[in-house]
Amino acid sequence: MFVVREKLAEQGLTPATIELILPSWRQGIKVQYNFYLKKWLAYCNERALNIFSPSESEALEFLRVLYHKGLSYSAINTAQSALSSVLLMGTDTPFGQLPIVKHFMKGIFELRPSFPKHKDIWDLHIVFWYRNMHPN
Repeated sequence: MFVVREKLAEQGLTPATIELILPSWRQGIKVQYNFYLKKWLAYCNERALNIFSPSESEALEFLRVLYHKGLSYSAINTAQSALSSVLLMGTDTPFGQLPIVKHFMKGIFELRPSFPKHKDIWDLHIVFWYRNMHPN
């Protein structure tokens, strides 16, 4: 969570205060966000971008690159959420709530929709009927 820590420090928070804020992200979210924030750091370093205050178009371009690498809507949405936690866009509106970002994400969803993890659903009445027919 280096990028989050740096953003909080940039906002003038003390290290002791930051250490109390960081546990607010659960371990699973930290792992997911770290993956995309590392990609964001590399992207910004390659292009000499400010990691905390890019333009909307620069941040959207990063998400577009992820899309063209074949990532799913869900993965890109996680990347967008990670960016929302660290980007300072010059407004009170978080990155992920900007109208253009919402339209961008809607477009990705339409082009590459998420599907349920399980396609088939079993009728439990039939399952229990067969279960009762044969002893375990």
